[in-house]
Amino acid sequence: MSVESVYRSMSDASMTSVPEIEMSQQDERTITEEPASSKVSDSDPSTSQRVKVLKVNRRNEEFSNQYDFSNFKFPDESKGQVLYDDTASCSYNESELSQSCPRQEVLYMEQGKHVQSNGGNEDDDFFEVTIDDVRKMMADLKHGREEHDSKELLTEELRKTRKLERASKYPKVMIRLVFPSRHILQAVFNPLETIKELYALVQEYVAKPFYLFTTPPKTMLKDQSVTLFDAGFAPAARVYVSSDDLTGELLKESSLRLVQDSAAANLCLASVFKIPKQAMMSSKCKEEKLKKFLKIGPKR
Repeated sequence: MSVESVYRSMSDASMTSVPEIEMSQQDERTITEEPASSKVSDSDPSTSQRVKVLKVNRRNEEFSNQYDFSNFKFPDESKGQVLYDDTASCSYNESELSQSCPRQEVLYMEQGKHVQSNGGNEDDDFFEVTIDDVRKMMADLKHGREEHDSKELLTEELRKTRKLERASKYPKVMIRLVFPSRHILQAVFNPLETIKELYALVQEYVAKPFYLFTTPPKTMLKDQSVTLFDAGFAPAARVYVSSDDLTGELLKESSLRLVQDSAAANLCLASVFKIPKQAMMSSKCKEEKLKKFLKIGPKR
């Protein structure tokens, strides 16, 4: 056999075997790739994480295609403004609760034996500390501590809102100012008015320097910036008027000419607090009923 014929036969054999080699390479790639992918997904935890990321990216892409925010911007008119204020929806108006209101004053003489005749001259028993006083002090200390701890957790704005909420439960505060002569000056205030307003009202009726206090225990009302609500005077309270000068009458002569019957004070009190008519049934017991209703009766 010649060299040329041998070369020709080798070329024909190589050409016929090429498709078989290419087929085997494709099959090999398919066989090696498929098990490899399944093996990685089962053993490699990062693969499942990549799948989740791809799904999230696909959803974000679908969302961005549906809603185009590329040209969105906030309006210039509201730049630098607080557009949401949860206290704005609060129905409690601080200005209304702190502004002055019609006093509806009634000056009358209190009837009965349980009247403190002299606010400045208490006997020694008045200043003795009893077991009940100690218990009350301990309870006040505990309450004050709990209130202090709870306030530490609240923001200033939230504390203010809650205070307004509590104060708004008492649209009006009735104060009965008790004089040493057994005269009582009854007047109406808003809950966030201050003790300064009490002093201003009494000043119109007295002829000499005076001071205000509550009892028991005797507590001087020195800080005139305290609100009536913070002082614990809502919805009603008795405040005593006295003077270091005990000679003569504390009230002006012109004030004494304004004295009315106690029924006028009770009717005013009932109208302010909208007390049911059942509490006004009998003229004989209406004074005690009203005092019991508002817990402002004299201390026995």
